[in-house]
Amino acid sequence: MATIHRTTRLWHHPGFVRLWAAQTVSAFGDQITLLALPLLAVTTLGASAGQMGLLRAAETGPILVVGLFAGVWIDRLRRRPILIAADLGRGALLLAIPVAAWLDVLRIELLYVVGILIGTLSVFFEVARQSYVTAVVRRDQLVDANSKLMVSASGAEVAGPGIAGALVQLLGAPITLLFDAVSFAVSGALIGRIRTSEPAPIPRLQGSNVWREMHDGLRQVVRDPILRTLAGATASGNIFESARSAVLVLYMSEDLGLKPGAIGLVFAAGSVGFFLGAFLPAWTARRFGLGRAITGAMVVLWLSEFLYPLAAGPNRVVVPLLVAALFLGGLAGPSYDVNQFSLRQAITPDALLGRVNASMRVVIRGAVPIGALLGGLIGELFGLRAVMLFGTLGGLSSLLWLWRSPIPTLQTIPPHSED
Repeated sequence: MATIHRTTRLWHHPGFVRLWAAQTVSAFGDQITLLALPLLAVTTLGASAGQMGLLRAAETGPILVVGLFAGVWIDRLRRRPILIAADLGRGALLLAIPVAAWLDVLRIELLYVVGILIGTLSVFFEVARQSYVTAVVRRDQLVDANSKLMVSASGAEVAGPGIAGALVQLLGAPITLLFDAVSFAVSGALIGRIRTSEPAPIPRLQGSNVWREMHDGLRQVVRDPILRTLAGATASGNIFESARSAVLVLYMSEDLGLKPGAIGLVFAAGSVGFFLGAFLPAWTARRFGLGRAITGAMVVLWLSEFLYPLAAGPNRVVVPLLVAALFLGGLAGPSYDVNQFSLRQAITPDALLGRVNASMRVVIRGAVPIGALLGGLIGELFGLRAVMLFGTLGGLSSLLWLWRSPIPTLQTIPPHSED
């Protein structure tokens, strides 16, 4: 067994604090890139709606190709070295964009290639990180740990887009991307300093192979009613949400006429909801019960989607509607994400954790490039506002999954399947 810090005060846990600091630094860099990269495509390269959909698909599509393999390898190897290598690799890849801009050879195709490679490393990083958290803290600390990690991500959501918009306007998008490259290097260094013991990988059974191990992870998701429901609900919601998000910057820029600085401020102001919401997961689970916290959060997420297609007219009308949509989505998102993710982590056997996390990500995150391509196609054929209308269907599809499952009746996390 791993030597796990036993105090319930996670801020006194050196391993968790370093993991939290690494995510915080990386999250700020990611938020800068999340806005700077599409702004680069729109303002510098004149990307169309279809190209924006392809760019989003390039960043998120690798989960469909390497996701299950990542889960197998992560269950075979220690996770901390994978986290460090993925951070350093992503930082190096991001440097290609400002270098290409400096040499005047920047093209949309380069953004696709960099997006695919960074997306591939991100698959390994995220699956390893989700599994590594259980080596750093106890299972009864998972909601608290994931909530604290979400708070740092929410702080990045609040400050990152505003900083990104200002940096793009002052320095240009290529130079702005250097900040994320540096953040990956800092994150890798911090994870390298974590000294919490990690359990040795469980030896492979005789006759086992990659395909059999991948099948074991998928079978666990399909057979477990809670995992199956969470996979279906989150994936269906992601298809519609990613269709909207793939063209949201283009929608704000072209249809609504907002400038980069204003777009950054809209995201920053709306993300205050995410910051406040990051403090709610543990409270909502205690106050309403775990299952109702998850289901109620999805209801609010659905309601927030209705505001995007309503945005029209002068900035004094458009900006408050967009801020309200982002605020409500941000307020409810952490309660859904943290509680359903902690539930997944807690009920999955350690020996299958990497493969189950990978299988869940293939289903959940694999829906994102599908939605992004749909968003680009709908935008090309019917206009960007049609994509916003399409996005409103996402929450309803997710609610149908949840209401027909045992999740709404859960008061707390069920016993671990190995207990």
